[in-house]
Amino acid sequence: MIIIFFIASFQVYAQKRDLEVWNKNQVQVKPFDKIVIDAAEKIHYSTASNSIGVKYAEINVGHIPNRWLKYGLGYRLLDYNRGNGSWLTENRPMLFANLHHNLQNFVFNFANRIEYRTFKKADNNFRHRQAFSLYFPSMAKWGMTFYLSEETFMKLSPNDLHLARIYSGLRAIKSRRFDLDFYYALQKSRTTDVWNSLDILGLDFHFRI
Repeated sequence: MIIIFFIASFQVYAQKRDLEVWNKNQVQVKPFDKIVIDAAEKIHYSTASNSIGVKYAEINVGHIPNRWLKYGLGYRLLDYNRGNGSWLTENRPMLFANLHHNLQNFVFNFANRIEYRTFKKADNNFRHRQAFSLYFPSMAKWGMTFYLSEETFMKLSPNDLHLARIYSGLRAIKSRRFDLDFYYALQKSRTTDVWNSLDILGLDFHFRI
């Protein structure tokens, strides 16, 4: 029902662009002091084709040496729906480093990630993902935190900015064990010399064990 409500609310924005609904479920465990393991699954549902366009699973192992830094490595396995029952599989090992800073109840996150994307039937490439997020002060102890974010993806061989997104979201629930995020994003992606636009509605669940 929540997803249907958001689709209806943003339909006016999606009349001239395709609309996708994204859902991510993530579980985090902390087996050792300063070490965290995140496992996640995500799907991208396309309202234009009425089908799942992307699905992936990933695992990340991070080291948190202090309050402002987290770095580590990860692996993601993706499937892209090419239509007619055909899927393109991508394997993606990743290295990441994230900076974190609190300033007068505002939270700033600056994330960087190097990816090596390998395909069976497409060209492999290195890519750099960079993201900046700003979380505003919470309006309640249990959540109601608004945030803004932007992320860009640049292929490194050759240097080619081909994907960018701007997010506006709400962390509706925030607790020691669970977070719930809603967001809207505008995506710009380039194929050859043409930039395409896409509207995105997202729903993320984050669990900590």
